[in-house]
Amino acid sequence: MGIRGPKPGTGGRPLGGGRLSPMVAARIERNRERFGGRTYPCLFCGDDLKISVDKNGKPYCGCRECGMQLFVRGEQGCDMLELQLGAETTLASSHNTPARRGAAKVFNRE
Repeated sequence: MGIRGPKPGTGGRPLGGGRLSPMVAARIERNRERFGGRTYPCLFCGDDLKISVDKNGKPYCGCRECGMQLFVRGEQGCDMLELQLGAETTLASSHNTPARRGAAKVFNRE
């Protein structure tokens, strides 16, 4: 019988609450550097939301005013969030796809 890996769905953490896997520890550090201390506008009310990084290294934020929560998953999502933080316009309005045009209409109340 070989060494068993982490249980599926535990985000790479070993069973029994031990140390984080090197992959998760690296993702936490990388995303804390990318997003730590930055803000993102609430999609509903426009308030500035502080971006935090969860225990698995994934960015998220929540609005205390309206209750909206935003969770970003996957490297592509993190890359898009980082692009969005540096952009003057929203990704929804700057990419011409049907889904993004619809999101822009809702966001801009067109």
